[in-house]
Amino acid sequence: MGIGGADRRGGKLATAMLDADPRQTIAELQRQLVERTAERDEALEREAATAEVLQVINSSPGDLAPVFDAMLDNALRLCEAAYGVLTVFDGESVRTASARGEARIVDWLLGRAPA
Repeated sequence: MGIGGADRRGGKLATAMLDADPRQTIAELQRQLVERTAERDEALEREAATAEVLQVINSSPGDLAPVFDAMLDNALRLCEAAYGVLTVFDGESVRTASARGEARIVDWLLGRAPA
C-alpha cells in the first residue's frame, strides 16, 4: 500500500507520524495503545456488570430487591465508590431500594442520623 495509502487512510495524523522522529512515533503509538486498552477494559467491565444484573433478574422473578442490590454493587464497583444509595420512584413517592457502605454514612444518606 505504501506511504500514499497510509496517508489517505490516516489523514493528517499519518502524515505527521511519517514526518516525525521514529521515537516520537513509537511513543505516540504506545500512548494510543494504552488509551485503547483502558477503553476496552472499561467496556468489558460494563458488559460484565450488565451480564451480572441480567443474571440476577433472570434468577429472581418477581423479587426486585436482589436486582437493585446487584445494580448498586456494580455501580459502586465501576465508579470505585465507597458508598451509595439506589432509590426508586413508584409513581407517587421515592423510596430506598438498596444502600451500601459504612453504616454511619449510609444512615446519614438515608436521613437516619445526624451528619
